[in-house]
Amino acid sequence: MEAWAAIEPRLRVVHLASNQGKAMALRSGALLARHGLLVCIDGDALLDPDAVAWLVRRRLQDPRLGAVTGNPRIRNRTTLLGRVQVGEFSSIIGLIKRAQASLGGLFTLSGVIAAFRRQALHEVGYWNVDRLTEDIAITWAPQRGGGPTNPMPWSGS
Repeated sequence: MEAWAAIEPRLRVVHLASNQGKAMALRSGALLARHGLLVCIDGDALLDPDAVAWLVRRRLQDPRLGAVTGNPRIRNRTTLLGRVQVGEFSSIIGLIKRAQASLGGLFTLSGVIAAFRRQALHEVGYWNVDRLTEDIAITWAPQRGGGPTNPMPWSGS
């Protein structure tokens, strides 16, 4: 990331003093961001070269969207955990997300990759560092009264 930031002035790499968890890292990055659209990606995610473009395109198609999430795929299928994750993501979570998307939004964003409208994050108070599952917490915040009275929908890509 440092090498990429050296040639791309719009990219900013932020290092926290210590490992304070994913929610704190996301919250800190969002608070230091200078742009209205924030793309959050897990450090160990292997992405399709066009993944970010798909997220941004979907977000730009509907300015009401507060966030757009990706559809992660498991690459490590040789370990027991990898095989369990393949079953979980490919069948259960994939089916649930497709069903939710057909209803007009998602109940839970993927913690692996998502693009957020900065204002939507601000309205829900950013990521809660006291929650174990930051992806579920940020998704449910508008419905739990932690956001605008007419929350923007989350969407899949």
